[in-house]
Amino acid sequence: MPSARTHRVGGRSRAAALAPALAICLQLIISFGSPTPTTATVTGTSLALGAWHTCVLNSDGTVWCWGEASDGQVGDGTQGNAEFRRLTPVQVIQGAGKLTGVQAISANDHTTCALKTDGTVWCWGAGHLGELGNNTGGDDNGAFALEPVQVLQGGGFLTGVAAIDSGSRHTCALKTDGTVWCWGYDGFAQLGDATLGTGDYQTRLTPVQVVLGNGKLTDAVAISAGGQQSCAIRSGGSVWCWGDDFYGELGDGTRGNGNNIRLKPVQVVQGTGKFTNATALAAGARHTCARKSTGTVWCWGSDSKGELGDGTLGASLHLRLKPVRVIYAGGPLVNVTSIASLNTHSCAVQTTGAVWCWGADYHGQLGDGTRGGTGHVRLKATQVVYGAGHLTGVAAISTGNGHTCAIKGAGTFWCWGWDGQGQVGDGTLGDSSHNRLKPVQVVGLP
Repeated sequence: MPSARTHRVGGRSRAAALAPALAICLQLIISFGSPTPTTATVTGTSLALGAWHTCVLNSDGTVWCWGEASDGQVGDGTQGNAEFRRLTPVQVIQGAGKLTGVQAISANDHTTCALKTDGTVWCWGAGHLGELGNNTGGDDNGAFALEPVQVLQGGGFLTGVAAIDSGSRHTCALKTDGTVWCWGYDGFAQLGDATLGTGDYQTRLTPVQVVLGNGKLTDAVAISAGGQQSCAIRSGGSVWCWGDDFYGELGDGTRGNGNNIRLKPVQVVQGTGKFTNATALAAGARHTCARKSTGTVWCWGSDSKGELGDGTLGASLHLRLKPVRVIYAGGPLVNVTSIASLNTHSCAVQTTGAVWCWGADYHGQLGDGTRGGTGHVRLKATQVVYGAGHLTGVAAISTGNGHTCAIKGAGTFWCWGWDGQGQVGDGTLGDSSHNRLKPVQVVGLP
């Protein structure tokens, strides 16, 4: 069973991944070919990056994925090719047709979820820790889904959802009524229902509601799920986080209670007061970042890889228990419109469409043409390059464990960083070390 701060975050072995598919072979024919060609041109609106896979939401409501497929996380009804991966995009299917009507997507390490325009949520990929939200999993041999399954709630289905976001092994949904519901692994209270999950694997196989004080959280306007923590922006711009606080990633000036966790949301502080005017969140593996309405970015938690972007490695133990401001060589980073984080690096898009990244750079995931400075990290934001200049005109960005992807305004897709499972999507596995130090264009989309 998972143990404190040591639960398995990687994918299953390929033999283990294949066994369940063989067991249901009479019900499912696995195809290693490409999906049925489509004439629709993919002009993406958003991206979702998992540990080693990438997905894009098309403007027509379809979803395309590539990279690691051992748990079915690419959603094309297969486990990829003979190496359990897809080097170029494949379209997500649903039943006898294609998944359509999608308005938002998110991805955790080995699972992908989609929010449809009707307010329902569908997930595919790994499910052994309840990541699918369909009342399966809860053991190390739990189910995985090669195509989307619908997330349940109570005796029916999860409905009325306005936004979704996925962390390492859990997903949260924001409903139109301002309530927040989460499911999956709950070993660090990241689901926010004042428990540590149920069963030996401390999971919640269907969504549970996030509590607040003696009641429920009811006025959330934005959410973000991280490694073992989750956060929400409440009406008015305050930020509240719950779950693991071993690294100070909840931002309340402490490291949680005696177990370094918070079973219920606590408010993020700043200086001697409260953190205010937040408009966007991005929770990473052991840190959290927020964008303020002023266009500045503030981060807190672990800073051992420079993931807080303040030019240091944090204070004692490389931690920041309260937010610090992200800077670049010329001063504070400003005019930011959106932010992204998943593992130990973060990125921001400015109003000009320029992209800046900071933190770990082992695989070139910061996109500046290098693998970072000393220790392969960048302590300040560095600008992503493109050709002989810089990447501009970016409309959306997302980060994975070791790679980053962006959508340019013209609807083209560009990725950089680690490419060991084809997650960069250019039809290769990167250079000899499976790295891409600069953005390359995703190929194979119609």
